Amino acid sequence: MMEFIAVNMAPIMFASLIVFMLIGYPVAGQGFNLSLRDVAMLADVLGTARTQNMDFASLKILERYQQQQLSDQQKTLLFSDNLPKLFAQPSATLALGRNAGLVAMDLMPGLRSGFAQFGMGMTNREARHD
Repeated sequence: MMEFIAVNMAPIMFASLIVFMLIGYPVAGQGFNLSLRDVAMLADVLGTARTQNMDFASLKILERYQQQQLSDQQKTLLFSDNLPKLFAQPSATLALGRNAGLVAMDLMPGLRSGFAQFGMGMTNREARHD
């Protein structure tokens, strides 16, 4: 996903719009979740720069924010695009695999929790903020 940054400017909260524009529909609020993580990362990067007496509005600092969010943005788009496609396939073999996966998540709370954490973007170290 492309972010447009410039000195003294970093657009935020565009992630949900971009997810909608590229994919055409949100999947479980992924665009909104991504926007929240974008804001948290931007605050973290700016706060770190400020405590180090750096110009927190410089292009170098804003590029650091952009680079750190790139992986999260790409994973979210890939997940949001492919999950509905997986469930839309009429293949009996895929249906069996999907059903087995859903049953496994019902039977294994750790797997279900891991999938939920991934869906919320909380598997990224930077997104955890705990």
